Amino acid sequence: MKNYALTAAIALAALMALTGCSVTAQCRIRNSTGQKVVVTSGHTQKAIVIPVGSVRCLQHMAGAVTVDRVNGTKWLYKNLSPLQFKGTSYATFDKGLFSSSLSIDVVIENDGKIYVIADSLNVTKDNYRNSQPSGFPLIPSE
Repeated sequence: MKNYALTAAIALAALMALTGCSVTAQCRIRNSTGQKVVVTSGHTQKAIVIPVGSVRCLQHMAGAVTVDRVNGTKWLYKNLSPLQFKGTSYATFDKGLFSSSLSIDVVIENDGKIYVIADSLNVTKDNYRNSQPSGFPLIPSE
């Protein structure tokens, strides 16, 4: 009986060590471009469609992001990293038993600029445009 308990404890500790360290980083993206967009993470190579005025989540740790617009315009952002906001008012961090998640909220405007939002519950154009961290808003290259 003691060997079984010891084996189970070791197996559980190994499982927690393997899975407890994973962090999922994501961007909650609000589309304020005036048209449907497809946003692709250069890190994960995953793409999401975001209708006008909608918010969608994209798992993305760091690196390039591409925004394709219906009109054929493509915007490229060289470095968007949710991890750079860890421990700030721009990020929410949820620690779970087997994984943790770090999320940031951003808005893509019709001129292609990406703004990061500190308080997603109280968003107006004035408060997110006037309170950007260093390096923001991101300006796309075409």
